[in-house]
Amino acid sequence: MRRFIVLLIEALTKDAGLSSEVDFLKNAQFLTLQGPGKSQTIILGILDEVIADAYNLSLDECGSASRQYSIYIDDVLCSGLTLVSNIREWSKAEFEDGKTNKQAVEDGSTKLFLNYIFVHEKNFDKKIYEINKKISARFSAKIKSYHMHEIMNTLTQTSKVDLILPNDVDQPDNVREYQAEITETVDAYSTEKGYRASPEEFFRPDKLPKEEKFFTSPENRKLVEDAFLQKGIEILRKATVSNKNMRALGYSMPSVKSFGFGRFVLPGGMSRTMHHSFLVCRRRVYTLI
Repeated sequence: MRRFIVLLIEALTKDAGLSSEVDFLKNAQFLTLQGPGKSQTIILGILDEVIADAYNLSLDECGSASRQYSIYIDDVLCSGLTLVSNIREWSKAEFEDGKTNKQAVEDGSTKLFLNYIFVHEKNFDKKIYEINKKISARFSAKIKSYHMHEIMNTLTQTSKVDLILPNDVDQPDNVREYQAEITETVDAYSTEKGYRASPEEFFRPDKLPKEEKFFTSPENRKLVEDAFLQKGIEILRKATVSNKNMRALGYSMPSVKSFGFGRFVLPGGMSRTMHHSFLVCRRRVYTLI
Protein backbone atom coordinates (compact mmCIF):
# COMPACT_ATOMS: atom_id res chain seq x y z
CA MET A 1 0.00 0.00 0.00
CA ARG A 2 2.77 2.46 0.92
CA ARG A 3 4.54 1.71 -2.35
CA PHE A 4 1.32 2.32 -4.29
CA ILE A 5 0.89 5.70 -2.61
CA VAL A 6 4.45 6.79 -3.40
CA LEU A 7 4.12 5.73 -7.05
CA LEU A 8 0.76 7.46 -7.32
CA ILE A 9 2.03 10.77 -5.95
CA GLU A 10 5.01 10.64 -8.31
CA ALA A 11 2.73 9.93 -11.28
CA LEU A 12 0.24 12.66 -10.38
CA THR A 13 3.06 15.18 -9.92
CA LYS A 14 4.38 14.31 -13.37
CA ASP A 15 0.89 14.52 -14.86
CA ALA A 16 0.50 17.99 -13.35
CA GLY A 17 3.77 19.11 -14.96
CA LEU A 18 5.30 19.94 -11.58
CA SER A 19 8.85 19.17 -10.52
CA SER A 20 8.12 18.80 -6.82
CA GLU A 21 5.77 16.35 -5.09
CA VAL A 22 5.41 18.89 -2.27
CA ASP A 23 4.13 21.50 -4.73
CA PHE A 24 1.61 19.00 -6.05
CA LEU A 25 0.38 17.96 -2.60
CA LYS A 26 -0.12 21.55 -1.49
CA ASN A 27 -2.39 22.05 -4.50
CA ALA A 28 -4.25 18.75 -4.20
CA GLN A 29 -7.24 17.89 -2.03
CA PHE A 30 -7.74 14.21 -1.16
CA LEU A 31 -11.46 13.50 -1.12
CA THR A 32 -12.87 11.94 2.05
CA LEU A 33 -16.22 10.60 0.88
CA GLN A 34 -16.53 7.31 2.77
CA GLY A 35 -17.31 6.73 6.44
CA PRO A 36 -15.09 5.52 9.30
CA GLY A 37 -13.75 2.00 8.86
CA LYS A 38 -14.18 2.08 5.09
CA SER A 39 -11.23 1.31 2.81
CA GLN A 40 -10.81 4.92 1.67
CA THR A 41 -10.53 6.20 5.24
CA ILE A 42 -7.90 3.58 6.06
CA ILE A 43 -5.91 4.38 2.91
CA LEU A 44 -5.97 8.11 3.67
CA GLY A 45 -4.59 7.32 7.12
CA ILE A 46 -1.69 5.45 5.54
CA LEU A 47 -1.23 8.28 3.03
CA ASP A 48 -0.94 10.72 5.93
CA GLU A 49 1.90 8.63 7.37
CA VAL A 50 3.64 8.25 4.00
CA ILE A 51 3.70 11.94 3.11
CA ALA A 52 4.86 12.81 6.63
CA ASP A 53 7.84 10.48 6.20
CA ALA A 54 8.61 11.29 2.57
CA TYR A 55 7.70 14.98 2.26
CA ASN A 56 7.33 16.29 5.82
CA LEU A 57 3.69 17.16 5.16
CA SER A 58 0.40 16.16 6.75
CA LEU A 59 -2.87 15.32 5.02
CA ASP A 60 -4.36 18.50 6.48
CA GLU A 61 -1.75 20.55 4.61
CA CYS A 62 -2.71 19.01 1.26
CA GLY A 63 -4.72 21.50 -0.76
CA SER A 64 -3.59 24.39 1.45
CA ALA A 65 -2.33 26.44 -1.53
CA SER A 66 -5.20 25.55 -3.88
CA ARG A 67 -7.57 22.73 -4.80
CA GLN A 68 -6.40 22.54 -8.38
CA TYR A 69 -6.37 18.73 -8.15
CA SER A 70 -9.11 16.59 -6.57
CA ILE A 71 -7.89 13.10 -5.73
CA TYR A 72 -10.24 10.16 -5.11
CA ILE A 73 -8.41 7.09 -3.86
CA ASP A 74 -9.63 3.57 -2.98
CA ASP A 75 -8.36 -0.01 -3.00
CA VAL A 76 -10.52 -1.98 -5.48
CA LEU A 77 -13.20 -1.06 -8.01
CA CYS A 78 -15.56 -4.04 -8.19
CA SER A 79 -19.16 -3.13 -8.92
CA GLY A 80 -18.37 0.59 -8.93
CA LEU A 81 -21.51 1.43 -6.94
CA THR A 82 -19.51 3.18 -4.23
CA LEU A 83 -17.59 5.25 -6.78
CA VAL A 84 -20.67 6.51 -8.61
CA SER A 85 -22.52 7.27 -5.37
CA ASN A 86 -19.52 9.10 -3.89
CA ILE A 87 -18.71 11.17 -6.97
CA ARG A 88 -22.34 12.02 -7.69
CA GLU A 89 -22.81 13.45 -4.20
CA TRP A 90 -19.45 15.22 -4.31
CA SER A 91 -20.31 16.82 -7.66
CA LYS A 92 -23.29 18.57 -6.07
CA ALA A 93 -21.29 20.05 -3.18
CA GLU A 94 -19.85 23.57 -3.20
CA PHE A 95 -16.36 24.09 -4.59
CA GLU A 96 -16.36 27.81 -3.93
CA ASP A 97 -18.97 30.56 -3.69
CA GLY A 98 -21.42 30.21 -6.55
CA LYS A 99 -19.74 27.11 -8.04
CA THR A 100 -20.31 23.40 -7.47
CA ASN A 101 -17.65 20.70 -7.78
CA LYS A 102 -19.38 19.60 -10.99
CA GLN A 103 -18.92 23.05 -12.48
CA ALA A 104 -15.33 23.23 -11.21
CA VAL A 105 -14.42 19.98 -12.98
CA GLU A 106 -16.19 21.02 -16.15
CA ASP A 107 -14.48 24.44 -16.37
CA GLY A 108 -11.06 23.14 -15.30
CA SER A 109 -10.91 24.85 -11.89
CA THR A 110 -10.03 21.42 -10.49
CA LYS A 111 -8.89 18.21 -12.15
CA LEU A 112 -10.49 15.01 -10.87
CA PHE A 113 -8.40 11.83 -10.61
CA LEU A 114 -9.85 8.41 -9.69
CA ASN A 115 -7.17 6.12 -8.29
CA TYR A 116 -7.21 2.42 -7.39
CA ILE A 117 -4.83 -0.43 -6.67
CA PHE A 118 -7.10 -2.87 -8.54
CA VAL A 119 -9.65 -2.09 -11.25
CA HIS A 120 -12.06 -4.52 -12.88
CA GLU A 121 -11.66 -3.59 -16.54
CA LYS A 122 -15.28 -4.13 -17.57
CA ASN A 123 -16.87 -2.41 -14.60
CA PHE A 124 -14.66 0.68 -14.70
CA ASP A 125 -15.75 1.42 -18.26
CA LYS A 126 -19.38 0.96 -17.23
CA LYS A 127 -19.03 3.36 -14.30
CA ILE A 128 -17.49 6.12 -16.40
CA TYR A 129 -20.44 5.74 -18.78
CA GLU A 130 -22.81 5.90 -15.80
CA ILE A 131 -21.13 9.09 -14.54
CA ASN A 132 -21.58 10.47 -18.05
CA LYS A 133 -25.32 9.85 -17.80
CA LYS A 134 -25.92 10.77 -14.15
CA ILE A 135 -23.69 13.86 -13.92
CA SER A 136 -22.72 15.05 -17.40
CA ALA A 137 -20.72 14.08 -20.47
CA ARG A 138 -18.51 17.13 -20.02
CA PHE A 139 -17.77 16.10 -16.42
CA SER A 140 -16.90 12.49 -17.26
CA ALA A 141 -14.71 13.58 -20.19
CA LYS A 142 -12.44 15.47 -17.78
CA ILE A 143 -11.82 12.51 -15.46
CA LYS A 144 -8.44 10.77 -15.38
CA SER A 145 -7.56 7.62 -13.49
CA TYR A 146 -4.51 5.74 -12.25
CA HIS A 147 -4.43 2.15 -11.10
CA MET A 148 -1.80 -0.41 -10.19
CA HIS A 149 -3.33 -3.51 -11.72
CA GLU A 150 -6.17 -4.11 -14.16
CA ILE A 151 -8.21 -7.28 -13.69
CA MET A 152 -9.24 -8.50 -17.13
CA ASN A 153 -12.79 -9.67 -16.52
CA THR A 154 -14.20 -9.13 -20.00
CA LEU A 155 -14.80 -12.14 -22.24
CA THR A 156 -13.22 -10.79 -25.40
CA GLN A 157 -10.84 -12.96 -27.43
CA THR A 158 -7.83 -11.17 -25.91
CA SER A 159 -8.98 -11.43 -22.28
CA LYS A 160 -6.75 -13.24 -19.82
CA VAL A 161 -9.80 -13.96 -17.61
CA ASP A 162 -8.04 -12.93 -14.40
CA LEU A 163 -10.71 -14.43 -12.19
CA ILE A 164 -12.60 -17.59 -11.37
CA LEU A 165 -15.42 -17.98 -13.89
CA PRO A 166 -16.55 -21.52 -14.85
CA ASN A 167 -17.30 -22.73 -18.34
CA ASP A 168 -20.52 -24.50 -19.33
CA VAL A 169 -19.03 -27.97 -19.75
CA ASP A 170 -20.46 -30.85 -17.66
CA GLN A 171 -22.25 -28.68 -15.13
CA PRO A 172 -24.56 -30.73 -12.83
CA ASP A 173 -28.29 -30.26 -12.22
CA ASN A 174 -27.91 -28.08 -9.12
CA VAL A 175 -25.94 -25.51 -11.14
CA ARG A 176 -28.62 -25.48 -13.85
CA GLU A 177 -31.33 -25.06 -11.22
CA TYR A 178 -29.43 -22.19 -9.58
CA GLN A 179 -28.86 -20.57 -12.99
CA ALA A 180 -32.61 -20.76 -13.72
CA GLU A 181 -33.42 -19.15 -10.35
CA ILE A 182 -31.11 -16.21 -11.05
CA THR A 183 -32.54 -15.78 -14.55
CA GLU A 184 -36.09 -15.68 -13.18
CA THR A 185 -35.16 -13.18 -10.45
CA VAL A 186 -33.29 -10.88 -12.84
CA ASP A 187 -36.06 -10.95 -15.45
CA ALA A 188 -38.61 -10.01 -12.79
CA TYR A 189 -36.40 -7.16 -11.55
CA SER A 190 -35.76 -5.85 -15.08
CA THR A 191 -39.47 -5.95 -15.93
CA GLU A 192 -40.33 -4.07 -12.74
CA LYS A 193 -37.73 -1.38 -13.46
CA GLY A 194 -38.55 -1.15 -17.17
CA TYR A 195 -35.07 -2.33 -18.18
CA ARG A 196 -34.44 -4.31 -21.33
CA ALA A 197 -33.63 -7.98 -20.85
CA SER A 198 -29.96 -8.54 -20.08
CA PRO A 199 -27.81 -11.20 -21.78
CA GLU A 200 -26.61 -14.23 -19.83
CA GLU A 201 -23.10 -13.92 -18.38
CA PHE A 202 -22.95 -17.12 -16.35
CA PHE A 203 -20.08 -18.87 -18.13
CA ARG A 204 -16.88 -18.09 -19.95
CA PRO A 205 -16.39 -19.62 -23.42
CA ASP A 206 -14.72 -23.01 -23.23
CA LYS A 207 -11.67 -21.91 -25.28
CA LEU A 208 -11.07 -18.73 -23.30
CA PRO A 209 -8.48 -17.68 -22.30
CA LYS A 210 -6.50 -18.63 -25.37
CA GLU A 211 -3.32 -18.95 -23.30
CA GLU A 212 -3.69 -20.01 -19.67
CA LYS A 213 -1.56 -17.92 -17.31
CA PHE A 214 -3.81 -17.56 -14.29
CA PHE A 215 -3.74 -21.30 -13.51
CA THR A 216 -1.09 -23.94 -14.13
CA SER A 217 -3.31 -25.58 -16.77
CA PRO A 218 -6.82 -25.34 -18.29
CA GLU A 219 -7.70 -28.56 -16.46
CA ASN A 220 -6.73 -27.09 -13.10
CA ARG A 221 -8.68 -23.93 -13.87
CA LYS A 222 -11.83 -25.97 -14.47
CA LEU A 223 -11.28 -28.02 -11.33
CA VAL A 224 -10.97 -24.94 -9.10
CA GLU A 225 -13.72 -22.93 -10.80
CA ASP A 226 -16.28 -25.73 -10.52
CA ALA A 227 -15.34 -26.32 -6.88
CA PHE A 228 -15.81 -22.63 -6.02
CA LEU A 229 -19.18 -22.56 -7.78
CA GLN A 230 -20.40 -25.69 -5.98
CA LYS A 231 -19.25 -24.46 -2.59
CA GLY A 232 -20.75 -21.01 -3.22
CA ILE A 233 -24.14 -22.51 -4.01
CA GLU A 234 -23.92 -24.72 -0.92
CA ILE A 235 -23.10 -21.75 1.35
CA LEU A 236 -25.95 -19.64 -0.02
CA ARG A 237 -28.44 -22.50 0.43
CA LYS A 238 -27.42 -22.98 4.06
CA ALA A 239 -27.24 -19.26 4.83
CA THR A 240 -30.66 -18.44 3.30
CA VAL A 241 -29.31 -15.09 2.07
CA SER A 242 -32.07 -12.57 1.34
CA ASN A 243 -29.83 -10.16 -0.59
CA LYS A 244 -30.38 -11.14 -4.23
CA ASN A 245 -27.18 -9.33 -5.22
CA MET A 246 -25.12 -11.92 -3.36
CA ARG A 247 -24.39 -14.83 -5.66
CA ALA A 248 -22.37 -18.04 -5.49
CA LEU A 249 -19.26 -16.35 -6.97
CA GLY A 250 -19.60 -13.06 -5.16
CA TYR A 251 -21.57 -9.85 -5.50
CA SER A 252 -23.50 -9.01 -8.64
CA MET A 253 -25.89 -6.37 -9.94
CA PRO A 254 -29.65 -7.13 -9.71
CA SER A 255 -30.02 -6.64 -13.47
CA VAL A 256 -27.14 -8.97 -14.43
CA LYS A 257 -27.55 -12.68 -15.17
CA SER A 258 -24.38 -14.10 -13.65
CA PHE A 259 -23.09 -16.20 -10.77
CA GLY A 260 -21.33 -13.09 -9.44
CA PHE A 261 -18.32 -11.03 -10.46
CA GLY A 262 -16.04 -14.02 -9.92
CA ARG A 263 -13.40 -14.59 -7.27
CA PHE A 264 -9.90 -13.39 -8.03
CA VAL A 265 -6.54 -13.80 -6.39
CA LEU A 266 -3.42 -11.64 -6.35
CA PRO A 267 -1.23 -12.56 -9.33
CA GLY A 268 2.14 -13.98 -8.35
CA GLY A 269 4.03 -11.30 -10.30
CA MET A 270 2.28 -8.45 -8.56
CA SER A 271 4.98 -7.96 -5.95
CA ARG A 272 7.53 -7.44 -8.71
CA THR A 273 5.43 -4.87 -10.56
CA MET A 274 5.29 -2.59 -7.55
CA HIS A 275 8.99 -1.80 -7.80
CA HIS A 276 8.77 0.13 -11.05
CA SER A 277 7.12 3.39 -12.00
CA PHE A 278 6.28 3.41 -15.68
CA LEU A 279 3.02 4.73 -17.07
CA VAL A 280 0.95 2.96 -19.68
CA CYS A 281 -1.83 5.06 -21.18
CA ARG A 282 -5.20 3.40 -21.74
CA ARG A 283 -7.59 6.11 -22.93
CA ARG A 284 -7.67 8.44 -19.90
CA VAL A 285 -6.61 5.59 -17.62
CA TYR A 286 -2.97 5.10 -16.64
CA THR A 287 -1.50 1.94 -15.20
CA LEU A 288 1.28 2.05 -12.60
CA ILE A 289 3.52 -0.94 -13.36
